[in-house]
Amino acid sequence: MSTDLSVQTLHITGDEPVLVAFAIFAEHYLQQAREQENKAQQEKNYDIEAIHQYRVSLRKIRALLSLLKNEFPPTQYALLSHHLGFVARQTNELRDLDVFLDTQQTFYKAIKAKHHSCLKQLYSEVGTQQKQYHKRIQNWFSSPQYKKKLDEIHHAFNLVSQQDTYKTFTLCLHELVPEVYQKIVKKGQKIDTKSADKKFHQLRLKCKKLRYLSEFLQLLPNHKKAIKLQKKLKKLQNLLGQFNDYSVQKEKLIHLSEQYDASEKRHQAINALTKKLSKQQNKLKTKIKHGFAKFANKKTQKLIAQLSSQI
Repeated sequence: MSTDLSVQTLHITGDEPVLVAFAIFAEHYLQQAREQENKAQQEKNYDIEAIHQYRVSLRKIRALLSLLKNEFPPTQYALLSHHLGFVARQTNELRDLDVFLDTQQTFYKAIKAKHHSCLKQLYSEVGTQQKQYHKRIQNWFSSPQYKKKLDEIHHAFNLVSQQDTYKTFTLCLHELVPEVYQKIVKKGQKIDTKSADKKFHQLRLKCKKLRYLSEFLQLLPNHKKAIKLQKKLKKLQNLLGQFNDYSVQKEKLIHLSEQYDASEKRHQAINALTKKLSKQQNKLKTKIKHGFAKFANKKTQKLIAQLSSQI
């Protein structure tokens, strides 16, 4: 998350009551998401990046909401979490299909040429699915239900901003730094190369939470240490992200294999791909283990202590 001009014009100082600052940021990111809707609805020259950026903007709101959970009245937190999650889930399947189709060249290179004809047919069927889901999203964005859901979200933001709270936005973010970091350390110390895939997925989610926290800190004055933290986290996050991509692709391949009356040749092609992806994941497990050890070193611990005391 860069400190772009559109964020700077919000004039956030960090001294605002935490829920007031949340509402300001949330409205800003929701507007960013809505700006992607027209691009995502284009029938011709559909740009998969539009749906991706739409989802990123929603994810930033949900990340901030999750980080500040303890500052919200429980009913308001639950309501916002429900509404935002519901809206975000509408694009899940389309995004999965977009990413799967975007890996075509990588998959062709990963398996023997004898499987390419089956793979070509598979991608053709997935392409048809993508068009169907794209149409669904076009209809969703234009629907009264979507407009109603957005109105409910705006109303919830407004209610949140009126809550009394003594904590400032800056104070809350800095208090969260050691808490979120320690959860990463605790999770990472239990992982080795024999750990189940879901353990790496859980570590990825913990790291993503710290990344968003560091990005929100960068929007405040005196943010140099937050930039340094994000740089330290980036390599580990990239490895975990790649690992997760392989997991999602494997799940999609297995699902597609079960979804259609697949021929023996298609089963062979899918099996060849899933085995290749599993091998790549096994290699990544070792890299992630080393990457975590480097991230959890004394230099990072010192930086975390400095950030948590920078109030």
